[in-house]
Amino acid sequence: TAAEPRLREFKPQELSNMLWGFATNSFFHEAFYASASVMAQHMDLQAQHLANILWAFARVRSKHPVTRATALALLPHCTRQLETFKPQEVSSTALAVAKCF
Repeated sequence: TAAEPRLREFKPQELSNMLWGFATNSFFHEAFYASASVMAQHMDLQAQHLANILWAFARVRSKHPVTRATALALLPHCTRQLETFKPQEVSSTALAVAKCF
C-alpha cells in the first residue's frame, strides 16, 4: 500500500484508525500488516489503540502468523495497562486474542 513506507510517521491513533478501517473493509495486505505490527510494538499505545489494533488483526486474518505474532507481542503491553482498559476494551482484546489461537 502507499501508506506502508510512511508508517514511521504515524501516530498511535492514526495507525489504530487505519488498521480499524482496513479490517472493517476486510482489506489485508500482508506486508503492510507485518510492518504495522512492528511499528505498533515500538509505539506508546493506550488501551483503545491496543484493543483496536488487536481487533483489526483478528478481524481480517485471525489465524495468520502475523496476527498471532502481533497478539503475542502486544499482550504484555495490555497486561501492564490493564487497569486503564474500559470494559469494552477488555472484552474486545480478549476476544481478538482468543480468535488468534
